[in-house]
Amino acid sequence: MKKRYLYSLLLAMPGFFISIVISAILSGMALGFFWLYVFGDSDWPIDTGTLLTIFFSIFLLFSWAIFIVLGFTIGKGLENSQISSKKHILISIILTIIFFLFTAYFFLNYRKDTSQSNIGKCSAFCSKAGYKGAALWDENNETLCACADNSGKTIIKVPFSKVLK
Repeated sequence: MKKRYLYSLLLAMPGFFISIVISAILSGMALGFFWLYVFGDSDWPIDTGTLLTIFFSIFLLFSWAIFIVLGFTIGKGLENSQISSKKHILISIILTIIFFLFTAYFFLNYRKDTSQSNIGKCSAFCSKAGYKGAALWDENNETLCACADNSGKTIIKVPFSKVLK
């Protein structure tokens, strides 16, 4: 196998996981731009979620293609070289495994971390009581959990210490 193709694969494998991180960051920046400059706190169109998914996909494919082209270029430059590729193959495999394990760990623990946050506990409390929304804030040096109906109107305010019980 020519080194240009080998190195394309070697950078494509860990490059995919790095591209996921890059795409998540860029999509978050796009989301922040929409919030700050386009929609703000008013109602967002339903298609915004689809648009952000398309942005994520484009960012992912573009950044992954950059890694593949970079690998192709490096491999093409090393074709006439007598340097062994075994060390580079091992590095690529190790990086791929590390990024795969990191990604799997993140996705497996994401739900657990969200449910253990204070807003997650407040939201679970309000859902169990039959309300549709929840919010946390400090009032008179006390943290409160507020439950709201479908219209967003706050119905009850409960000290957060009672939510934990």
